[in-house]
Amino acid sequence: MARRLVTCNPQYLALHEVSAEELATDPTITGINRILTARGVQASLPDGTPVALEDLVPRRLAGPQRVEMRFPSGRVLEMRSNPIPMGGFATIHMDVTEQRATQSQLLHAQKLETVGQLTGGIAHDFNNILAVIIGNLNILARELSASPALKARAERGLAAASRAAGLINRLLTFSRRQRLAPENVDLNGLVRGMLDLLQSSLGSGVRITPDLATDLPRVRVDPGQLENA
Repeated sequence: MARRLVTCNPQYLALHEVSAEELATDPTITGINRILTARGVQASLPDGTPVALEDLVPRRLAGPQRVEMRFPSGRVLEMRSNPIPMGGFATIHMDVTEQRATQSQLLHAQKLETVGQLTGGIAHDFNNILAVIIGNLNILARELSASPALKARAERGLAAASRAAGLINRLLTFSRRQRLAPENVDLNGLVRGMLDLLQSSLGSGVRITPDLATDLPRVRVDPGQLENA
């Protein structure tokens, strides 16, 4: 049995992106769903389970239903249906596009916060490990003064560990686990110090060529925060 759309307000056409002519040609729910399916509209239950549009009619006749319809245009339409005693069902349609976008942004922000907390915890542990490594390499470099070749190796290891410690401090600043420490910063020196990090992050397919102005005054700022910016 074809279920006809008995009555609706003018906003129904706008929400479903259906013209009055299309509705007049086939005013059945099946016909409308056929048009929406052809246009790529997808429906899902509150738990995210996909459901075919042609299956919505028997569901709404059987009992209360809440369904979301997502349009290719980005519109998200929530439909809340209840069967009525004389047969058929009544449905409230709500445009929840902005609400869903806000929820998505909030979820993304929560994920970033979690990543920041995880980064801060790991970076803090590595910082402690590097402190031990750097301390021992300093002692080793001093004790190897009689062996220039071995001392040079220890100093190269110390330089690498110091660079790693600098990266860890940047991660700690990024995760807001480190207090701000403003100082007079040489902007050109700060940029040059970041080039190796940027180059390794961007990969061999990208070449960085700095174009720095000369005679820049020092600025009072936290260098880690400026690097993040």
